[in-house]
Amino acid sequence: MGWAPTLTWLRWGPRYNLHRRTLQPLFTKSRVSQYQDLQRKEALRCCKGMLDDPINWLTAIRRFSVAIVLKIAYGLDVDGPQSPWIKLAEDSSEAVGKSGAPASSIMDRFPAGKWHILCSCFLS
Repeated sequence: MGWAPTLTWLRWGPRYNLHRRTLQPLFTKSRVSQYQDLQRKEALRCCKGMLDDPINWLTAIRRFSVAIVLKIAYGLDVDGPQSPWIKLAEDSSEAVGKSGAPASSIMDRFPAGKWHILCSCFLS
């Protein structure tokens, strides 16, 4: 799954400190104000989306969150509720949700089982 490079799953150590030093300056109290206009604009779009189509309010919420993250992280704009970026975010969210918690597979709980399954695959 590639959990290791994600800051939230890194253990404390040199690699964690490197990631934190890279990301922390962007979200200090003095720097987050630069995102207020973007958040305000996307909040208004979100409200308009919910008013225009109250039954599909979740689509407006998804667009809101995806638009802010993509603009801050990558400088990408989300055009509307049918944007391929929203579909990609939904698909990846579903995949992560269905994969279970990190380090919770049977192989993680019983590491010796990994070698048993691996050997049985080659011996068959």
